[in-house]
Amino acid sequence: MFSLHKLAIAIAVAMPILGGAHAQTYDAVVYTTELTDESRDRTMEVWVWGPGERQDSGSRVGGNAVFEPVDGRIGSGFAPGRHPMVVFFHGTNGNTRAIAWLSAALARRGYVVVSANHPGSTSLDVSEESVLETWSQASDGSFLIDELLASSRFAASIDEERIGSLGFSLGGYSALAVAGARLEISKLKDFCRARPDEPTCELFPNALYGPSTEGEPQNRDVADARIRAAVSLAPGYVPAMDPASLAAIDTPVLVIAGSADEMLPIAHHGRLLAGQLKRGEYTELSYASHFSFLGVCAAGALEVLREDAAEFLCDDLGVERRSAVHARLVSHIESFLDYWLSAPGP
Repeated sequence: MFSLHKLAIAIAVAMPILGGAHAQTYDAVVYTTELTDESRDRTMEVWVWGPGERQDSGSRVGGNAVFEPVDGRIGSGFAPGRHPMVVFFHGTNGNTRAIAWLSAALARRGYVVVSANHPGSTSLDVSEESVLETWSQASDGSFLIDELLASSRFAASIDEERIGSLGFSLGGYSALAVAGARLEISKLKDFCRARPDEPTCELFPNALYGPSTEGEPQNRDVADARIRAAVSLAPGYVPAMDPASLAAIDTPVLVIAGSADEMLPIAHHGRLLAGQLKRGEYTELSYASHFSFLGVCAAGALEVLREDAAEFLCDDLGVERRSAVHARLVSHIESFLDYWLSAPGP
């Protein structure tokens, strides 16, 4: 059975990360801060990546015994001008560091990227019930947009007419939710009754049928009209998505899934979603597993992870080098976002 605890320990230990084989236009610069949404009593660590002026000497941030570090530097100012912004949502038991490789890659391309450690879905802060608070991440995204657009530090660097969403796994749903996707939690219950061994269903074997879903609070609408393009990577909760809400999404959507995804098998997730979006694009990465979307694993990572039986975070290395998967992934995402967020206006 899939273990929330085991994944939490593994990703918390594996904090991060390198990525992005795309040609660099800028250096990646990152600021870290803490923000509180007082209306919902949620305090979160926030990372804001952005494009910095090129420097002759490179630097690296992050990295540990499991993942390679990220090419970038700590806050030294963004390049002049207003840049498109992307709100990036991590997966269950993930964190801002675990998606840093892709955040940095987009910053080098000229994007401001904001991500947060979302209470209730971040490493070591997850329960069955909190995983089912599906509206929380998406609502955090709207809060982050508000905060950055009002920020004396960041507002001048952001083009408020060019905002997109991006998410992985649980965050893949959140990226769609801010574009207009809604859930029907009863559909997920039916799906899990028929397939109790599905990895998705093993996340919440008890809470799914308990008080946390009474009244179906998961079905709420959390769309944000400021989202002009959405990218969903290995999206979760697809069996519960309301087809009518998906068909009504006018925002362009890119769905990317891994053909060897063991956590969210493409037949019930990525492929199922793709055909329900009227402005959707679907890309399937051959040989990519669910965790291929995380950072490049360092030499000796498997030995480190074996102590917690968490080799699954890096066990796709024998299929195709993760850096090669990342190069394809970044190319697809950048092409999509560059097109749809290339200029202000609809």
